[in-house]
Amino acid sequence: MTLSLPAFRKSSGVLLAVAYTALTFGTAITPVAAEARDGTTHYRAELAQPTTKTLEIIRGTPWQCSGTVCVAPKAGSRPVNVCKAFVREFGEVATFTVKGEALAEDKMAKCQPA
Repeated sequence: MTLSLPAFRKSSGVLLAVAYTALTFGTAITPVAAEARDGTTHYRAELAQPTTKTLEIIRGTPWQCSGTVCVAPKAGSRPVNVCKAFVREFGEVATFTVKGEALAEDKMAKCQPA
């Protein structure tokens, strides 16, 4: 005697697995919104030009991007150094904030490409 599930249960299990995967994948491809909701955003950069990159790890800090906005959790470096490393990877930024406050003008000038 072989035990097996009826065809209905098999197909509903597959459907449930596909739906779960679609939902979790949707969260993975909308990182900026998810990051902002859970309150772990420490750095936020707005790029001068949109990027196609969605996830980039720069000096150990994971940056999640969507269009012209990128966010990241707190890093071990000073904010101006984090900004410099970010700019080397992504290019010019329009704004760079730390815990919701804009980077000081003098530090922002050091951060931008020469």
